[in-house]
Amino acid sequence: MRRKEIIKENIGAVTRTWSSQNSTRPVKDKEVSRKPDLALLDDVEARWDTIKAVCELTSQLYTPTGTIGKTIDSKAYLLLRRQPWRRFVLLFSLTHEYRELRVHMYDHAGGVVTPPIHIDSAPNHFLYILSGVVFGNLDCIGYDPSINPLRRSFSDPIGRITVNDHTYDILEVIFSSQGLVGRGTVCYLARRDDEEYIIKDHWVLGGKDAALNEVRMLREMQGVRGVPELVEYWLVEIAPNEVDETMNYRYKVLGSIKGTSRTHVRLVLKPRARPLHAFRTKLELVSALRDIVIVQRTAVEDRGVLHRDCSLNNAMIEDDGDGTNGLLIDWEFAVHIDAEAVGDVATSARSWKAKLATSSLTKPPPLILQHYHDDLESLFYVFVCICIEYRGPLGVKRDLSADRSQEWLPHLWSADTFKAGSDVKTSFFFHPNADKLKKQFHPYFDTLIPLATQWYDLIRNKGPSSAVTFGEVLDLLETHLAELPKDEPSPELLFAKKFIAALPKKRHASDLEGDDDRDKYINEPPNTERNIIHGRMGWTMEVAPQPKRSRTT
Repeated sequence: MRRKEIIKENIGAVTRTWSSQNSTRPVKDKEVSRKPDLALLDDVEARWDTIKAVCELTSQLYTPTGTIGKTIDSKAYLLLRRQPWRRFVLLFSLTHEYRELRVHMYDHAGGVVTPPIHIDSAPNHFLYILSGVVFGNLDCIGYDPSINPLRRSFSDPIGRITVNDHTYDILEVIFSSQGLVGRGTVCYLARRDDEEYIIKDHWVLGGKDAALNEVRMLREMQGVRGVPELVEYWLVEIAPNEVDETMNYRYKVLGSIKGTSRTHVRLVLKPRARPLHAFRTKLELVSALRDIVIVQRTAVEDRGVLHRDCSLNNAMIEDDGDGTNGLLIDWEFAVHIDAEAVGDVATSARSWKAKLATSSLTKPPPLILQHYHDDLESLFYVFVCICIEYRGPLGVKRDLSADRSQEWLPHLWSADTFKAGSDVKTSFFFHPNADKLKKQFHPYFDTLIPLATQWYDLIRNKGPSSAVTFGEVLDLLETHLAELPKDEPSPELLFAKKFIAALPKKRHASDLEGDDDRDKYINEPPNTERNIIHGRMGWTMEVAPQPKRSRTT
């Protein structure tokens, strides 16, 4: 009788159970196939965005570098990648004839593992851990109570997120970083009081002061066109006055993990922008590059700030209702700088050196000093990568793997180590390599090859003794902007023309006389076989596929 009463009281409650259904078949995933021995689930299909925890089984002894350690690493990566709103994920291993239990905890500072808990010598501990995982609160297994993903599939909103005392509706996940260790940046399109915002949720290396560096830099840059507006920020708290830090989830600070702690921070920003590679015309692309150079110059010369993180992910285009302009985001690594006039004063060339001992960034001096011309050079790499890795506007990716004979520049520049990357880029400018730009640019960008080669020569001919100036790069961009056509068709117009061209020619009624299949002809779809490539329409310009809306539990 008591059992029936308990069941009746808990009708509708979610019950977590361990499932072995995917121990012999991989969990569905487009990129990586993995088979968890046991997956902790609600009453839903096993996907990496629905699995609460994973347990791996082996009769062998546990070793961190063995098969069991590697498989747990990869599944922790998949869990955090598909559930980026979690603070951490828990995995378990049952080893040594399935009698030793270990708890593996992974977050954006890395992973830690407990000593073995033997079922014979510590049966109660064994039971407490497994019961707590199944019956405990979700925040005990890494879920963030300040983010509430909704259970309804394809709902609007897809969840809710808290910043200070405000609650925002999550409309879309517009960016999520892919690594396990790192900032774990997730950008949400959110709404409050019928107004849309961008919420940047991430983990900053260091304590509270380091976490607030981007807040200080955005305030320094307030009012500069092409810099996001900071609406509010929050050092995320797990309890009143207790900031969420990765070190809170570790029993003690060991020497091997000292200096790896990260602090959880949320920024609410405006406006929403699109990536630079989602440009609509070549004129818009080059105009945005010019605008970003102006932002860099204003930051350095007027505000005394060096951005230091110009990349493909941080260069954007803003639609402000009165045209478009370039936007430079992510000011987390920005620093205050000092200026020392050097060389010919008439050229306005200055050497800008970072103040390493100021409150702008309380970290040890970097091994490599960065100057303003390094940011300008980074923008050149962004421009070249777009012209090689994309095949037109709206972010249409190019398949570089189709030609393995090429040593693609973006691949060479994305080296595994800083030294390797530095060596490749130094060699690129030390030896004449302008021909590689001509060979590797997609044909759509042929008209921008003169800009690329002249920009390349400008950097190469300066050498280490004299740096490229903002004025020189702006003059170059302005010259080529004046030469670009102002009436380049929009991608939508090109798409419409291609579609209309694929339609069958209109036939007169007299042409249908004696045609027994005229009704069939009139009703059949357009014959576009010549335009089909691998099952899709072979337009030169195609709309970039939108990511599916996150399905959460």
